[in-house]
Amino acid sequence: MSKKTAMRQKIIFTALSLIILTSTTMAQNVYHVTQTKFITDHNLSAAVSNTVVINKPINEVWELISNWGDAYIYTPGLDKSYCTTDSKNGLASKRHCDIGKGSVEESIVAYEDMSYFILEVYQIDMPMIKKLFAEFEVTDLGEGKTKFTLSMAYKMPLGKIMKGKIKNNVTTNSYAIKHYLETGDAQTSKNAKKIKQLYL
Repeated sequence: MSKKTAMRQKIIFTALSLIILTSTTMAQNVYHVTQTKFITDHNLSAAVSNTVVINKPINEVWELISNWGDAYIYTPGLDKSYCTTDSKNGLASKRHCDIGKGSVEESIVAYEDMSYFILEVYQIDMPMIKKLFAEFEVTDLGEGKTKFTLSMAYKMPLGKIMKGKIKNNVTTNSYAIKHYLETGDAQTSKNAKKIKQLYL
């Protein structure tokens, strides 16, 4: 083997090693809101999550949840929602939500296409909430099925006592998304409990 060929192979091997190392590092650095490090780093009280299997392919699930400005259509208790940036999804996209007598401003702070995104509530007109992050994650199960996980990490007065209520909210909203995708019927505050019981 000539020195030129040996050098070329060494360069190729080094490049491949760097690609593998970078991919591994990126996978290890995925920062989910339920991780202890995330909760500690952001000075949060706790985190809760709920996972459902949706009988729809991943692209359909992702299309719905990533177009987050339209969440009011299928989310019980959310009176109005719309994007306030030109970008309707993706990193740094922002959204306004009206919830009862209060409102929140949100921004996407982490985004991996067809995988997950994390939103932060950065402005809150609701005294019970001090900090809130939500994560929407999808995994392709094949055969037209998708695993969907909704998680919330938060800080609020009496946060540990409120954990059951937050968990109920996360569970209700994850089933609202499943129900809407599978039936086309929007969940409302009035029928939320009935619809959740269909799947539990």
